[in-house]
Formats: sequence, structure tokens, C-alpha cells
Amino acid sequence: MCDYDWCTTQHPAGIHPSDDDHRSSGVATPTPVRRVDETGDGTDVDLEVGLIRRRTDGQTWLVLDAGNGIGIELALDGARRVFRALLREEALKSALDL
Repeated sequence: MCDYDWCTTQHPAGIHPSDDDHRSSGVATPTPVRRVDETGDGTDVDLEVGLIRRRTDGQTWLVLDAGNGIGIELALDGARRVFRALLREEALKSALDL
């Protein structure tokens, strides 16, 4: 049994879960994305959002993966700070219709 309720990894028998990687089910949502050095309408992708904690990690990470080398992992504490900043900053909150 895994210590992380979000983990969907099938941990092999005989391997302690703390010695294995942990991944959540990814949630994909279609959205246009682009690199920060690009312009234009971006590329339509299925952006996958999920959680990962590799056996070598000291913390859990929020993954935003668009494929083709476009992706980022944020430490959960950092992700919380980003979300709070979005909710706190009225111009961003309004633009995002939150």
C-alpha cells in the first residue's frame, strides 16, 4: 500500500513504496501553449497536469506537460504560492475570470 493517496503507480511486490517513484493519474486538457520566446497563437496540445514524486525527490511536484519539450514541474509549495498570487492579484484574477 502506498503512503500517497493520489499515487496510481502499481508498486511491484517486494519493493517498498518509498523505494519507488510515485505518479498520479494525469488530467489532460486541450489548450494552446507556446514557449516564452515564441509569438503567435501557439500550438494546440493536450496539456497534462499531474503529480510526481521520484524516489530521489524530497518533495512532491506538480507537473504541467505539453509534450515536445514544453513542460515544467513546480514544487507543491511553489505551486500553492503561484495559485495564491493569482487569486490575490485582482488584475490577474479578473483576466482569468476566477
